[in-house]
Amino acid sequence: MNSWLITGIETHICVYQTALGLLDLGYDVELVSDCVSSRTRENKDMALAKLARKGAEVTSLEMCLFELIGDCRADEFRGALSLIK
Repeated sequence: MNSWLITGIETHICVYQTALGLLDLGYDVELVSDCVSSRTRENKDMALAKLARKGAEVTSLEMCLFELIGDCRADEFRGALSLIK
């Protein structure tokens, strides 16, 4: 697999360095914006913006769940829907 979903704490340090390393290795990286944090909003926003400029995509938990399922007719769709409501 060539894609990674990244979550974690200290977006501007640990998440940033992990994502940057994966990008450098040629992987596709998606940062789950509502599943990362920093002590300040500014640090989180700065890290997400900088990684986006370096080629990472930014997504949300809800978006990536439904992208992984891929089709509203899939058996998993209703289960995921009940998790987010």
